[in-house]
Amino acid sequence: MEDSSDSSPFAAFAMPKRSAVEEFQERQRRAARTRRWMIGCVLAGLVGSIGGATVCAAFDGNLEVVLTSLIGALIGGSGGVVIGLIVGAMCFSAMFVTNLRGKSTIETQLARRDPMAAMRGLMFSWSLIGAALGASAGAREGVEWAGANLLQQSLARWTVLGSILGGGFGLAVWYFALRSTARTTAAG
Repeated sequence: MEDSSDSSPFAAFAMPKRSAVEEFQERQRRAARTRRWMIGCVLAGLVGSIGGATVCAAFDGNLEVVLTSLIGALIGGSGGVVIGLIVGAMCFSAMFVTNLRGKSTIETQLARRDPMAAMRGLMFSWSLIGAALGASAGAREGVEWAGANLLQQSLARWTVLGSILGGGFGLAVWYFALRSTARTTAAG
């Protein structure tokens, strides 16, 4: 006859419960993993935005124009990430102010359920936007620092689009690299 303890439908309930400390540690591990993922994503978007804005701003320029455009895009993109984090935090506080007036929207319900996740999401998205816009503005300033005429550059007016496309390309490369690493780790 079979052992009844292994085939019991209540075997899952017999498992010991996790303590509050173990649950807290697990939440902290998940939060750290999410934080690392978001930081990597923002850095990949920043690198792509800097590259895209530099290519568009200094497409017809010489090496001096390319270098100053790259430095300007690096400074502008880094500043854009910081400003984007601040704007994301301001949006989070605005969500709570609108929630105090009695209006309940999907966003305020999310913020009420898990406020840190809502704040991280807003800061993450606004930092990506800030990286793209800051890299574009910085690349244009870099061309001006080199003394080149920005209007004579053939792709100079497309720096915002180049920054966004470059950021998207950086994010795609980062995602596929992360995905292939996860597959390799899971298989090995």
